[in-house]
Amino acid sequence: MLCLGLLSACDRLGENSWRAAVSSCGNKLVEDGEQCDDGNTAPGDGCDPACITEYRCTCVGQPSKCSCTCGDGVVQKGEQCDDANVNEEDGCDLFCRVRTGWACRGAPSACHLKRCGDQLVDPGEKCDDGNDMSGDGCSGICATEKGWACAGEPSVCHPVLCGDGIRDGAEKCDDGNGEGGDGCGMNCTVEKGWTCAGSPSACTQKGK
Repeated sequence: MLCLGLLSACDRLGENSWRAAVSSCGNKLVEDGEQCDDGNTAPGDGCDPACITEYRCTCVGQPSKCSCTCGDGVVQKGEQCDDANVNEEDGCDLFCRVRTGWACRGAPSACHLKRCGDQLVDPGEKCDDGNDMSGDGCSGICATEKGWACAGEPSVCHPVLCGDGIRDGAEKCDDGNGEGGDGCGMNCTVEKGWTCAGSPSACTQKGK
């Protein structure tokens, strides 16, 4: 068809072609002008009502099987977070990466601004006891202080004491006493010729 001087006819032809393409969308066949066809014309499933692949989705096959990763609430391979939306202001960005200064956990991801003293042990922190004071085992920068051991959220810290039956910090063993000669020495190191395991530590002589 010669369209020169017949713009209205050409416009109608283009519109009719588009309508034909849309009308065939949903027949499970990826036809000319379509990027996908999943057998329906519902939006939000990866293949839109005009059989165009939706943002951040991939579709393959006939009928098309679509996968929309970032924003589906599942932290998949290559993602650092997924909070089930594409809002960049909540800590998990459009590409499912954790924004600087934020920490995210879980699926769907719950994100929060990192702050020492918030009772959450975030990446880069060794402990977080809910305050930014030093001297209580967890320092003002959320590092475990020398001579202390911390665990949990919020972190509970206690002094590392050889002989308290709890193997903490740099202790190699702790059998609940401060005596030597039983496999676990007075400084909570395993004595030569012995093996120790557990907390409190049970020690046995090698070869026996």
